[in-house]
Amino acid sequence: MALVRLTELSVSSALRLIRRSLEAVRNGLLSLGLVTRLRAAVRDPYIRGSPKRARDWPHKKNETPPSPPKLRRPTTYEKDR
Repeated sequence: MALVRLTELSVSSALRLIRRSLEAVRNGLLSLGLVTRLRAAVRDPYIRGSPKRARDWPHKKNETPPSPPKLRRPTTYEKDR
């Protein structure tokens, strides 16, 4: 068995596996190999050249101001009411 360094572990993947296993037990299914799958829950070894976040954030909206309301003539039913 290969040991995994603590810095290589993926907490989000491990939590996802635990949640799925608990849900399987709750639904009456047998969940085998949890330890093996937890050992495989490691981070992506790929080294990115730039951060995964957007550069220009937050995107500012240039909304136009509201225009005056468009009036319509009331119908005869609306007048009678």
